[in-house]
Order: sequence, then C-alpha cells, then structure tokens
Amino acid sequence: MSAAPSLLHQELSCPLCLQLFDAPVTAECGHSFCRACLSRAAGEPAADGTAPCPCCQAPTRPQALSTNLQLARLVEGLAQVPQGHCEEHLDPLSIYCEQDRALVCGVCASLGSHRGHRLLPAAEAHARLKTQLPQQKLQLQEACTRKEKSVAVLEHQLTEVEQTVCQFQGAVGEQLGKMRDFLAALEGSLDSEAERVQSEAGVALRRELGSLNS
Repeated sequence: MSAAPSLLHQELSCPLCLQLFDAPVTAECGHSFCRACLSRAAGEPAADGTAPCPCCQAPTRPQALSTNLQLARLVEGLAQVPQGHCEEHLDPLSIYCEQDRALVCGVCASLGSHRGHRLLPAAEAHARLKTQLPQQKLQLQEACTRKEKSVAVLEHQLTEVEQTVCQFQGAVGEQLGKMRDFLAALEGSLDSEAERVQSEAGVALRRELGSLNS
C-alpha cells in the first residue's frame, strides 16, 4: 500500500467531492455520497420527493436516507491511521518501490501487490533522489528556457505574418484606389468625348438642313 490514495481510500471517498465520506448515505441504487454533497447535487426534489442519483440517474430520496454507520466507522478508522503508515496494514512506509514510484510497507513489499518489484529502503531512496534533484532541476530549467525561446520565436513569426498581411492589405487597397481613380477618369473622358461627338454631329446636321432649305 503506497502513500498515494489506496484502493481502500478510494472506496471510502465521495465521488462528488473526492474526499473521505462525511456523514455518508447510500442511495437505493447502491451509490454512496456525503450527505451534504448529495443534497447539493440533488437540488430541489420532484413532487414525489425523489431526485436522480448523480452517478446513475436512478431515483432516490436524499432527505429520507439514514447515515450509513458501517461506512462512517470505516472512514473513522481510516482517518486514525498515522501519517506515513500503510492504510491497509498500519505498518510504517519504510520501503520505496522504484517500479511504482511509491512508498510501501514491509507487508506490501513482501506479500502484496509490490512483491517482486525493484525495492529500496526508503532512506536510501531518499538519499539517491536527493542527489538526483540538482540535475533534474537543471534539466527542468533548461526545458523552461527552451520553451521560452520557442514561444519567443513563434511570437516573432506571428508578428511578421501580421505585418505581411497588413502590408498586403495596404498594397491591395492602394491598387484598388488607383484602379478606381483610373476608371473615374476614363468615364469622365468618355463622357466628354461623347458630348463632343454629339455636338459636332448636331452642327453638321444643322448645316446640312440649312443647305437643303436654301
């Protein structure tokens, strides 16, 4: 059994708050919760006093549930296990399992789930890990530096892309402006030419009519 939450610890933990049960109640469907957690999750019950179970949605009556005394006693016993001791065997966590990276007691190491794993006395593992700490710290700092440089490069590239887009948009806008000006000038020139041709045609027509009448 390791110092991390054991299977027993998980079994005695509320699925809503993930802490050890506090005034545990068990719904008709078999799921257990802290009384307060279930009340908060259930909210306002239906007209018949039922509310859906937060785990399986089966109907339950939170207000009618009694405290599960068996669960409460198990939680109380687990809470009394001294810190640094196995929750299952109550022995000191004096052995380090390299395979699972966890502290275990002698019973777990010799008979339990860690049997056959690479094991070290906890003190020796602590000393070994302590000597590795500076190198790991340096590696972490180097990784952070590389990450910061990568972020800086990406930010610079993003800025360049944004500037290129702005320049392209500006160039396109400028060209469109020139084209609009050219089209406006061309339209004005065509209008003037049309007026001139129309005027000359009118003069010629009047002359022709005058010569016919004389």
